[in-house]
Amino acid sequence: MAELVYGCGEIGALTALEYNLINHVTKHDDLLDMAIHWAKRISSYDLLFFAYTKKIMSKKWKRNLIGVCR
Repeated sequence: MAELVYGCGEIGALTALEYNLINHVTKHDDLLDMAIHWAKRISSYDLLFFAYTKKIMSKKWKRNLIGVCR
């Protein structure tokens, strides 16, 4: 991970998946279908529930980033 942070280089999808930066790797031909799937799923969530979840996840990411930077 240090090489990724310090090197500021591009990484591929499989490396991003390995570092838990993304949840899925999708083939190019399936990309639009996958995006539509997730858009429908996320748009079906209760707005308040989604807002709280987003806030919690944002705090988690901030804590993790602060821990890495120290």
